[in-house]
Amino acid sequence: MQQEEAAAGRQERPERKGHLGEGFLRQRSRRGGRQTPLSSGNFAMHDLGMEPSPHTFDGFVRAVISERGLTYAMRVVKEMEKRNLKPNNDTFSALVVGYSKNLDLDMAESFLDQISDHSPKYIHPFNAILAACDTVVSQII
Repeated sequence: MQQEEAAAGRQERPERKGHLGEGFLRQRSRRGGRQTPLSSGNFAMHDLGMEPSPHTFDGFVRAVISERGLTYAMRVVKEMEKRNLKPNNDTFSALVVGYSKNLDLDMAESFLDQISDHSPKYIHPFNAILAACDTVVSQII
């Protein structure tokens, strides 16, 4: 009986305002007739009382890389820079891995050089670029 009441309570509970639902990252504005990677509402962050930071952008860049690709992710990074937000090591790491998978070693290396912390936490981008180099060499031979 208590379980039924608890289940009924969950079903009747109204959706919280500002809940990070499906449309959270999909909100975009139209500027000049084309979609921009960032909405005028900063992905609805301001509506939630959040300010954009390198950490919020990092999460968004990672999501964009997997869903939209590196070209779109670079547009987000450029928007960060326009807002005087410097991408952090995690963002650079994600870009290195993405460009390494595409075998774009010049871009991967340029972002690898920007990782300022050479701790074991950032070994994955080094391994990704080495694997890409191995792939390129094996295609030549």
